[in-house]
Formats: sequence, structure tokens, C-alpha cells
Amino acid sequence: MENRSRLLMEITKAVREAIGKDCLLLVRLGLDGLLPGGLTLDEGCLAAKKLEKLGIDILDVFKGLVPPPDATRTCYAERYAQNC
Repeated sequence: MENRSRLLMEITKAVREAIGKDCLLLVRLGLDGLLPGGLTLDEGCLAAKKLEKLGIDILDVFKGLVPPPDATRTCYAERYAQNC
């Protein structure tokens, strides 16, 4: 996970330093797009915690780009909220 998130963390840190604490910083994180190699829920939680430490203000989490076959988005959001 460390290598997978390095670029995101470096960019987030650089942007936060450039805009200062007075500007809101939003990061959009796509999880589990039902594609091989996509971020899992657990990896997303780790990334969210790292992003929080870097001082982001808003985390917009979405469930990848592939629509699920049923109503799993709501369940996924609930699991994310409970686990992170």
C-alpha cells in the first residue's frame, strides 16, 4: 500500500503547503471499482487516515467506475463509515 499511495500523498502534501491552512483541500478517492488491482476497503481506510494526517478538509469517496449489479453502494458506504 505504501508504494501505491506515495504519489497521492506527495501531491496532497505539496498542495496543502502551497495553498496554506486557510483554503479547503478536497481529495477524491475511488475504491473497489470491481477491477483487478483496485483499492480495497481496507486500503481506502489506510489512505484516508494518511490523508487526514496531511491536513485534508474533505474526503470524497466513491465506489469506482463500474456500477455494481445490485444495491451494494449503500452497504459499501455504511461499511466504510463504520470501519474508518
